[in-house]
Amino acid sequence: MIVVGSSDGMLHFFDVADGYEVLAIMPPDQLADQVKLYQQYATGNATATGELRDPSQHVYGVTSSPRFADVYLSDNAYHTVLLLTEGKGGRSI
Repeated sequence: MIVVGSSDGMLHFFDVADGYEVLAIMPPDQLADQVKLYQQYATGNATATGELRDPSQHVYGVTSSPRFADVYLSDNAYHTVLLLTEGKGGRSI
């Protein structure tokens, strides 16, 4: 599994064997940015992705790399978990 964050606000999961996307999730605080991108697109002053043409006005999505860890939980077993901070694109962990 390959896991990548993207400027569309989603965390994408791809199957290594065939390259197909298996899952994409969007942290809840990214929803407001999606509305902003759509509104910018609707004005006609933005690119097809809703980004303004001025790079200093970029709307960041999930800009941090996900981390995996094996943690020992209360069921007395190890589990692999994914941790994600959103970097410049958000506030969630």
